[in-house]
Amino acid sequence: WLRAQHAQLPQSDRAAVYCHGDFGPGNLVVTRDGELVLLDFASGNESTRLTDACYFLHQLWHRRFNPLLSRRLLSQAKESFIRHFGKDRLQDSPLLRFEVCRRYLTTLAGMTRRDARRGVVSRVHDRWFTAKCTDSLSELLAHRYTIVGKSKV
Repeated sequence: WLRAQHAQLPQSDRAAVYCHGDFGPGNLVVTRDGELVLLDFASGNESTRLTDACYFLHQLWHRRFNPLLSRRLLSQAKESFIRHFGKDRLQDSPLLRFEVCRRYLTTLAGMTRRDARRGVVSRVHDRWFTAKCTDSLSELLAHRYTIVGKSKV
């Protein structure tokens, strides 16, 4: 299904660009001088131009459910990212919807491959987060629109 949707995207959106691949809050460090530094390019690969943006927003979404983190701080991080990345580039475009679906599916696939020896709390969290991703993906697809067009399926 994703391959079919990808084939329908405009050529400019399908063009591969180099992506960080793991562009999340954990790989951003602020130096003492206030400079923002991006670390860990080990997961770098070629993908569409919104891959890193979707990954970053997905990481913030995931962390939002962590009781040890401040939701206010995460909301500020999301607002700042969208403001600097460009809200017009993150509107509900076909590429963004495609990347969001792909991110949820990648997350779900990764959750099923996790190590079975993990602690009880980790396994409970994995099940809960899997359910959240499934619900979000279902909600995204429930609009009954194709990823590319505005025509009904």
